[in-house]
Amino acid sequence: MYNFLGELDLQQMVRDGLQYAVEHPAKEHACKPLDQWLTTTSKIKFDQLGARGVEPILNMNRGTYNQIVEFSKVQTKSVNILPPGQSGDPRSPHFDDQRLLYANWEYKPMILDLTKPNKK
Repeated sequence: MYNFLGELDLQQMVRDGLQYAVEHPAKEHACKPLDQWLTTTSKIKFDQLGARGVEPILNMNRGTYNQIVEFSKVQTKSVNILPPGQSGDPRSPHFDDQRLLYANWEYKPMILDLTKPNKK
């Protein structure tokens, strides 16, 4: 395990940050109760290719390609997601097979070692 924070207490940093956010809200929220600090939702709409379209998914303030890599002394693990799917061919089973994973904040494992199968 790496100690990136040195002597700093992570839990205390989180508490202090949350306390500051509540006490010093952004100007647009200064006079509103916390339950009214919601932002407008939007959807990511994918262009239709040929006769087959793809249902939109909720925009979650993140890019459509997401990758997480975990480095450790024992192994390196990685997952990713590329909605709506890996293929641009509407006839392919991989055309929109990652759309729901993305919408549910789920990921698929990535192959980092070509000698090992890509399984969960």
